[in-house]
Amino acid sequence: MRKGIYYDVISKTDSALQLYNQVLKIASVNKDTVSLAGAYNNIGLVKWNRTELEAAMQDFIQSSTLFKQLGNTYGLASAQNNIGLILYDLGRYDEALEYHKSSLKSRIERQDSYGIGASYSNIATAFSKLNQR
Repeated sequence: MRKGIYYDVISKTDSALQLYNQVLKIASVNKDTVSLAGAYNNIGLVKWNRTELEAAMQDFIQSSTLFKQLGNTYGLASAQNNIGLILYDLGRYDEALEYHKSSLKSRIERQDSYGIGASYSNIATAFSKLNQR
C-alpha cells in the first residue's frame, strides 16, 4: 500500500491505482477489511485529484462503511472528512457540513489535535459558503 501512496505523491497515478487494485483483490480473498478500507480511501484520493468527484465519493463511502464496521474511528473520521470535501467541491455545502461535523466528533473522541483543527477549518469553510447564498 505504501508504494501506491508513493506513486500517488509523485503523480504516477496509474501506477498507484494499479497497486491499490491489487490490494483490493488480495484483501478481498483474505477478508482483510482493514486493507480494503484503506485501499478504497486511497483510490478515492487518486480519483479526487483527477477530479473524478462522484467516483471518488463512492470509494470514500465504501471506505467509511468498512471503517465503521471495524470500529476504526481514525479511519472513519478520515473517510468522512474526504466525503465532506468532495461534497464541498460539488457545491453541496449542507451535506458537506454534516460529514465534517461527524468527522469532528470522532476526532474529538480520539483527541486528534491535528484532525480537530482540520475539521474546524472545513466546517468554517462550509459555513462561509452557506452564508454567501
